[in-house]
Amino acid sequence: MRIVINSTNTHIILFYIKKKPMTKTLSVLACSALMFAGSGTTMAQKKADSVRIALDLSNVVNDMVKVTIYPPQIKENSIVYILPATIPGTYAKKDFVRFMENVQAFDKKGDIINIERESDQQIRIPNAKNLSKIEYWMHDSWDDADSAKYIFPPGGTNIQEGKNFMINHAGFYGYFDGYKMTPYSITVTKPAEMYGATSLSVNRISPTTDILKSPNYVHLVDNPVMYSAPDTVSFTQGNIRINIAAYSPKPTMNAKKLQGYIEPLTLAIKNFLGEMPVDNYTFLFYFLGEPGVVSQIKGFGALEHSYSSVYFLPLTPNENQIKELVNSSAVHEFLHILVPLNLHSEEIGDFNYRTPKMSQHLWLYEGVTEYFSHLALAQDGIHTEDKFMDNIREKIMNAEMMSPEPISLTKFSKNILDPEYGDIYPVIYEKGAVTALLLDIRLRELSDGKLTLLKLVNDLTKKYGPNKPFKDNELVDEIVKMTYPEIRQFFNDFVIGEKPLPFKEYFAKIGWNYQPEAVTQKLGFGSMQVHPKMENGKLAIELDPVEESSFGIKKGDMLLSINGEEITPMNGQRLFEMMMDPEPGREVELSVLRGSDTLKLSAVPSLRDKKEKHVIEKNPDIMPQQSKLKKQLIYRQS
Repeated sequence: MRIVINSTNTHIILFYIKKKPMTKTLSVLACSALMFAGSGTTMAQKKADSVRIALDLSNVVNDMVKVTIYPPQIKENSIVYILPATIPGTYAKKDFVRFMENVQAFDKKGDIINIERESDQQIRIPNAKNLSKIEYWMHDSWDDADSAKYIFPPGGTNIQEGKNFMINHAGFYGYFDGYKMTPYSITVTKPAEMYGATSLSVNRISPTTDILKSPNYVHLVDNPVMYSAPDTVSFTQGNIRINIAAYSPKPTMNAKKLQGYIEPLTLAIKNFLGEMPVDNYTFLFYFLGEPGVVSQIKGFGALEHSYSSVYFLPLTPNENQIKELVNSSAVHEFLHILVPLNLHSEEIGDFNYRTPKMSQHLWLYEGVTEYFSHLALAQDGIHTEDKFMDNIREKIMNAEMMSPEPISLTKFSKNILDPEYGDIYPVIYEKGAVTALLLDIRLRELSDGKLTLLKLVNDLTKKYGPNKPFKDNELVDEIVKMTYPEIRQFFNDFVIGEKPLPFKEYFAKIGWNYQPEAVTQKLGFGSMQVHPKMENGKLAIELDPVEESSFGIKKGDMLLSINGEEITPMNGQRLFEMMMDPEPGREVELSVLRGSDTLKLSAVPSLRDKKEKHVIEKNPDIMPQQSKLKKQLIYRQS
């Protein structure tokens, strides 16, 4: 975790190194967990009746719930029951099997039979033909204190008795090796006052019993469920039914209010795409407003699936901050209905949950999706050109901060499970998105506006599609065939290769002037680095001034409060904005601990010369061809 505060540059980042950073906020936008049903079934996968599961949410014991697995008819003498080591898009091993306790297997007479642990702790049943059921108790990942295998909450599990259960299925049950594509039926016993929101097929047979149905394990994991007191709303956008479910410990946030944020965003996406490629979609929101629910908070954000997305956000008194968090995350998550839902490689189409093999095209799955999320808002007028330009600039700065040395995006993607690359995973949302912008500019330039990056993605989807994955090492060749010979050089240099992105050359094509460095004047208090860490469950922030501070801050000062309010992960965004975007003439007071002394430090912001990096400005002398290309790119064409 690292925060950088530059109060004269209005730039702040707090990011968990395995997840996506969000600029100007103490939040993390994270992706992704896309699973795809119906693609990649192999001859080795066995035909069977179904896997039946009983999940008991009505009887929580020591913050655990009981899971009972009834297997299909197994032909093998010995078989392994597998809980995923990871799921697509999370790009680090999490080993959900470690949350199991008291695992027992029973034969058809009800007697306990022997089980063995594999080297990766998965469960082997030697006498599989006689297996009748497996029983175990499951902890939730939100309470896990193992920072080395931290599971981002939207992709994990929550057991909050009487209030909320976040059911990401990979965290509760697995599959029998070779039976991944067998149908699943989950009987959920639950408190009568709770409602299960999901895109899965649900038979609500009584107030205390739901039956969830899935054609296979892949589809099951792709459709999480959130149980809580019912707070839902639905609306139609074009050809798609949008469902929103919310859990909030306070009535200040609810599904109806979220609809007001999300409806304009989904309209912008509909206008951007033309037609939605799915007919239903569910937004699941969890708002954190109670202490102690999560053992580690390394960021807030979201995780997308094919027909839904899960959001883990702070419940702050600043509604504008919540709206900005929702806006920034929801568009990206929703746009994953393009890639990799409908367009993906074999590595994703037939994902190996136990020993995953990574695709080399994260630039497409995450970079292009992130770029489209900003472009859609600009084309619909929700974001101005200036806002779009600022977002691109921030991404350039973020990418440089996270990875000062050049990287190959394809090599980075292929090796993302290695710590060397996994530790800088968020760079794909930054450099990947900017690379997508440059590719879009180049395609439009070569085709005189007729071929766009969105059209290329749609053309690739028509050629491949959800049930026809492409071969990982053939995608670039196929793109060159479908576009122009010059595009190969673009990929060789900037996607496969490690050449610096040509910002000046490409931005000039759309009438933007780019300078690697420039001196400007900004209101501020002086730049400083901020080093946060958790101590005894509380956020501790050490300050290190980069230049002379208006407050008189010294290296090693521990920041306690801003304007009398203690800083927490929940309110940090709002408080730091007082320093990042200060009001002219308004005094700000800091409380700091210096040694054993608590000091009050006050200052009024002043204009300061600031050396800015990666400055982008509109060209006042834009040429007609530049103006035409920019309008085609950023402004929606009637």
